[in-house]
Amino acid sequence: MAAAEVTAHGSTQSGDAHPLLATISRSRCSFRRGRPILPANVATKRRRGRTDHGRATLAFCRGSTAISLTLAAVGAVVAALFDTTIAPYLQIGGAQPDLVLILAVIWTVVVGIEGGLVWAFLGGLLIDLLAPRPLGSTAFALLLSVGAAAVYARVVVRGRYARPIAAVFLISLVNAVIFTIVNRALRGAIPLDDAVARWLPGAIYNAVLALLIAPILVSINARRADRDRLDW
Repeated sequence: MAAAEVTAHGSTQSGDAHPLLATISRSRCSFRRGRPILPANVATKRRRGRTDHGRATLAFCRGSTAISLTLAAVGAVVAALFDTTIAPYLQIGGAQPDLVLILAVIWTVVVGIEGGLVWAFLGGLLIDLLAPRPLGSTAFALLLSVGAAAVYARVVVRGRYARPIAAVFLISLVNAVIFTIVNRALRGAIPLDDAVARWLPGAIYNAVLALLIAPILVSINARRADRDRLDW
């Protein structure tokens, strides 16, 4: 059985050329930096495949983001109702939990700032409407606090479970300072000593609740990310 020997130009000395070798020969396939320059038809199909995959990935990401933001919006409404109806009966030492702030900060650190902004804006506005507060004051303080949480998430990257809990404690103090300043500006002179006295107890209270909530959200987000990778 005679085997056809391939010449340097991709043709055979005996018999007909192999179709693949003939295609490469006709297209003058060469190499650049160790990578082959594919024939035009092959390169076009590959580019189209990458484009279709990129579009599918973008559509998937948009769908996942829409679901995440919807959950944040629904959760913000529920948390705001909790803060205005149940939280006042859970006061300890003059401090009461701020569930909207807790969840907004944890969501920002664990999931992303987009959902955190939804928590802050919708939850803050609903609290302002249901509680005797100047409209927009709570939402404004929460939005600034979410921005501070986003900066914190970029700076502090270690501590999967401890990171959001520490963020809740620190951002609770930031939010308390911002809200006190805004409230005094809109309402005039209010007792400052009482407000300052509640800053630290409120931050500790929120951090204790974050100790219970953060691991759950971290685990759910990690499972969702793993499932998304397996789907792809």
